[in-house]
Amino acid sequence: IQEKLQGLVHMDSADNTSGWTREHIEAAIRGIAEVHSIWLGREEELKQQPWLVDYPTTQNMKEKLRLWELLGVHCREEFPEWFSEQDLSNYRDIVHSIGDWWSLIEMMPRTLIHNDFNPRNIAFRREADGSLRLCAYDWELATLHLPQHDLVELIGFTLYDPLDPAEVEYYIELHRTEI
Repeated sequence: IQEKLQGLVHMDSADNTSGWTREHIEAAIRGIAEVHSIWLGREEELKQQPWLVDYPTTQNMKEKLRLWELLGVHCREEFPEWFSEQDLSNYRDIVHSIGDWWSLIEMMPRTLIHNDFNPRNIAFRREADGSLRLCAYDWELATLHLPQHDLVELIGFTLYDPLDPAEVEYYIELHRTEI
């Protein structure tokens, strides 16, 4: 499916999300929840789709252990003001226990997710009735995973410190009820 991406609101706004309002975040959550609902409960059928390749499993996440280790080292080297030696040590502990906790993820309800759901890859079209419709593009990283993954990425890019726990809870509940 293709759509001409012109006349959109907040296209390519990852570098500056200050214009994002509650209306935009809600429209993004409702839009991606609609996508999530399509494959929710149909995981085995989704796994059979020829376009779904290399979705994360406990086994292949463990096989990528060296990649995860190097990613942590890269973060420490590139962003020392954000990622301390203690952060790297904690990160390594988490990475080395991936086989324990990833198996829990595989037991939870999973669906098709965008897997890069942030203002770099989403925008909005203003409809005739004034509402916003989500336009999510660049689906090349789409995979089978927890639907909450897309929600967390969106919130990480669009909410600012200090975070209001009630606002975060509101968006979590909105996503849950929209699926």
